[in-house]
Amino acid sequence: MALSTESARPSEASHDRRAVRTRDAVHAAAIALVTERGTSDVALAEIASAAGVSRQTIYLHYRDRDDALIAAAVDLFATHLVPTAEHADEDLAVNALATHFDAYRAFYRAMMDGPCGTQLNRRVFELIQPFNRQVVRGLLGNDIPDRVIGDISVVLTGGVEKFVTDWVVSVDPDAPEVFASRLMVAIQTMTHATERTETR
Repeated sequence: MALSTESARPSEASHDRRAVRTRDAVHAAAIALVTERGTSDVALAEIASAAGVSRQTIYLHYRDRDDALIAAAVDLFATHLVPTAEHADEDLAVNALATHFDAYRAFYRAMMDGPCGTQLNRRVFELIQPFNRQVVRGLLGNDIPDRVIGDISVVLTGGVEKFVTDWVVSVDPDAPEVFASRLMVAIQTMTHATERTETR
């Protein structure tokens, strides 16, 4: 549980700031090394060295190397994309998704193709699920029961996960705006087809 600034004693607050700085340094080092090498097969000792911390310090924050790599990817996604998507309409959010994955393609490609790819996909797309629920509700309206909206958003999230992963790891990917357009057309077509089925 995070301490509020009013109740935190100086040593606790400074420890929290140090912990945040350490995690930020580890994440930045992990992203840089994976991007530079094109593989997630980066030793924990190398991440620690690049972050300017000891391996023991990393183990205070993460179970193992894969845990640190996944945390870096989830943090990158949550920090750079989620705030944009939360305050955008569907088209802008899908374009932001495409732009983000394109900007960090080398990192995400190495992560998705590596041993922690499945776990990474699950964690990142858990962040998309609430947004997809809002998109589905916005496209289908309030007449559709919540359970149906939830089911459609789960199916949509799985489809988006596969669609994004295939695009990120592709050796000849579409431009981000082409990809975003294709994704939006697929989402709209699926949700409108579902709406027609529900009204029968």
